[in-house]
Amino acid sequence: MRSKYFIQKLAILTFITLIGGCAIDEALQQAGNSFKGALTSDEGQIGVSNTRPVLLKIPNDPGIQKRKVTRDSTIIFRDVSYDNRVVTERTDAEYHRLRYENLTSNSFVVHLRIDNGVAGSGVKYGVSFNVQKPASGYQVKFQPTTRNAYQEGLIGKFSVPKFNDNDLRGLLSSPQIAYKFEVNSPYNAESITANFMRSAKFVNLPRDWIEPVTGKIFNRYFISQLRGKDMMYIAQIYPYRNGSKAVITAVITGVETSPGTVDFGVLIKEARQLLQGIAKS
Repeated sequence: MRSKYFIQKLAILTFITLIGGCAIDEALQQAGNSFKGALTSDEGQIGVSNTRPVLLKIPNDPGIQKRKVTRDSTIIFRDVSYDNRVVTERTDAEYHRLRYENLTSNSFVVHLRIDNGVAGSGVKYGVSFNVQKPASGYQVKFQPTTRNAYQEGLIGKFSVPKFNDNDLRGLLSSPQIAYKFEVNSPYNAESITANFMRSAKFVNLPRDWIEPVTGKIFNRYFISQLRGKDMMYIAQIYPYRNGSKAVITAVITGVETSPGTVDFGVLIKEARQLLQGIAKS
């Protein structure tokens, strides 16, 4: 099991990386590096092209904030990005790793691995993708193509991780985007802040985070549920005219809005409605 500490730390780092992002171009970028001991063969590879594809739809919306490139992220195209993750299981001296590797202009590999720093076992999926650019935004369609499992070493081999087609679909369907928008409210800043504190869960940051544009200092963020997924966000609230203005930056996690499709246009609309409701109530 992953520790609660790791999950919270990962959430914080992912959140800060997303909302502190800088602009990137449309070129494919892979900042995550392969890990030691992960150079495995494709022996035993099987085809899985009959697995249902995943379609991501991202609208042309100026509120979408560009993702920052880091050594622990793989950017497939523009705002479509995935985090490379490492979990240390101290009691068993195991490393649980998830990587998006071998990125090309139309394919990549999703690699889940358990190892002791040298030998291990894992599952690798080959995934092809294509990008379309309708007038409303752009779409990325993922199609799993191959799968292979492996075990290394002579004795005491790690069990092959439980990672199947449905698990892969869950990963491909859940990239995160940062979205920023403003809400005007007739209530004062203290009332709106109290409403967010009452309506959402809040998490204290382990250290102050300085917003890179305004220099404003934050020491906590909020969490609300959107279609069963945690939506993390920061709300900057200012006096404005006869009420207040809330400037909200939210991290929206992808989830299927219809079978096989993740429409971020729909998710953004629902996120705005949810958070506007808190700010104006």
